[in-house]
Amino acid sequence: MPTKQPHTIGVDDRLVCPECGGEMTLINATPDPERGGAFEWQTFECSTCLNKVERGVNKQDDPHRK
Repeated sequence: MPTKQPHTIGVDDRLVCPECGGEMTLINATPDPERGGAFEWQTFECSTCLNKVERGVNKQDDPHRK
């Protein structure tokens, strides 16, 4: 039986692009190598201008930008 993948922190977040104001979508999420499984780094990409924003989040969904 396959194991259920944990919910990605912030997967439903809709960030606003700081460059153009367009909607950003989560395109990548990786575990934080320094803080362990309770944290991950996320990359969001703007659907309009393709600007990328990276942020770190913890299990309490408390973002802290890199």
